[in-house]
Amino acid sequence: MDVTPDQIEKVFGSLARIEEKVDSTKLWMAKHVEDDKKMAADISLINLRLARQRGFFAAFTSVGSVVGGGIAILVERLLNGH
Repeated sequence: MDVTPDQIEKVFGSLARIEEKVDSTKLWMAKHVEDDKKMAADISLINLRLARQRGFFAAFTSVGSVVGGGIAILVERLLNGH
């Protein structure tokens, strides 16, 4: 089977295009990985802030319950005259 210079040129041209696509994909993946790192950091920060907010509301609710219970006891004692 004889291979013509034209066929060889087409094969090398195809290989060059494949290499360009591989290089382009490598660059895209590297950028994608960096973007994922940034996004993961942002999500972690949001989760931390949400946990702090939940903790604040839990503490606020607990304090409110204690204060409300204390007021209820005082009102009961004042109404019963003890």
